[in-house]
Parts: sequence; structure tokens; C-alpha cells
Amino acid sequence: MFKFQKKYNFAERSEESRRVREKYPTKIPIICELHSKDTNHKHYSMLDKSKYLVSEELTLAQFMQVIRKKISMEQSVAIFLFIKGRMYPSSTPMNILYSQCKDLDGFLYIQYGFENVFG
Repeated sequence: MFKFQKKYNFAERSEESRRVREKYPTKIPIICELHSKDTNHKHYSMLDKSKYLVSEELTLAQFMQVIRKKISMEQSVAIFLFIKGRMYPSSTPMNILYSQCKDLDGFLYIQYGFENVFG
């Protein structure tokens, strides 16, 4: 379970996602948090926020670049994005991921994790 889900009840989350989708119909509401089992995160800064609103056409790879910039990561560190415990092709557009993987509350939940790829 995500921290966001623990902090806000289902009705609050559903209302917020509905309101956002109504106001911005071409945007995808995302909650992105560190994977709870990531042990490499101690070496990197964390995201300062968990809520994102992105274009439907944005790909998963482009969203990954947004996250990398916010964390200011070194190039030797890989970041992995998981949706419902699965990794998806980086070329997948967010609107496809949203239609297939959105939660009942209307948010798309993404977890990220780190791996040092050069030792």
C-alpha cells in the first residue's frame, strides 16, 4: 500500500482524481513513491512530492526522465518503475497505462527503485 493511500481514505482520493480529470481531461493523475523494498535509496535523494499530473501522450520513458531530474541522479544509477508490481515497456504511453492499470480511486500508482549498474 502506498503512503498516499494510507494518508487519505478512498472517498477523498476518488474525489480528488475525479476533480483533476474533470478539470484536466487530457492529463493523467499519478502517485509515484519509492518502492517499499528498495534498499539502495539511502544513497540518493527522494522525490519531494508524490503527486504528478502528466500528458496522456507522455511515455513511461519520458516520465522516468522527469523522475530522474527531480532526484538529480548520477548516470551510473538505474531507476526502475513498477506499476502494480510489474515493469512495462518504456515506450508505453501513459494513457494506455492509465486505462489498463489505474486504481479504483482514479489514480495511476507507480513505484520507483534504484540499482547501481556499474558496481
